[in-house]
Amino acid sequence: MHTTTTPVVVARDETIDEGQVVVGVDGSELSAPAIDFGFDFAARHGCDLVAVHAVTDRAVDVATETEQWREIRDEADKFLAATIAGHAQRYPDVKTQRVVSFDNPAQALVNQATNAALLVVGSHGRGPVRRALLGSVSHALVYHAPCSVAVLRRRRD
Repeated sequence: MHTTTTPVVVARDETIDEGQVVVGVDGSELSAPAIDFGFDFAARHGCDLVAVHAVTDRAVDVATETEQWREIRDEADKFLAATIAGHAQRYPDVKTQRVVSFDNPAQALVNQATNAALLVVGSHGRGPVRRALLGSVSHALVYHAPCSVAVLRRRRD
């Protein structure tokens, strides 16, 4: 998985046509292809799509009041809505749901993937040292997701 630039799908079982498609959205350059991959899969298999954004920045650490949490959640939901808007227009038959989570990204995605047919994420391809220091969401999901996982890697030009 570390050397390919094509999507890699780790299939858990034969029931990939049943359930929803969960897509991790983080605003990186790989979010758009991952979302497109998820919408295309959902459209072809008649699945709903759940777009998940995990808020993990410093603002969350310092937010103490309920109103601050609401503001952060509302801003994250606006970001998520804007990010999937174009994809949703291209795939109007796919029902979508947006989820903003305050869990770490891997945990947020695993939580949403309980009844999923497919979980789709982008991989930044950070390499072994940075992955060890920063963690790898895609690596964690390949090992811990309860459903099949599609990982999209950065294309090398």
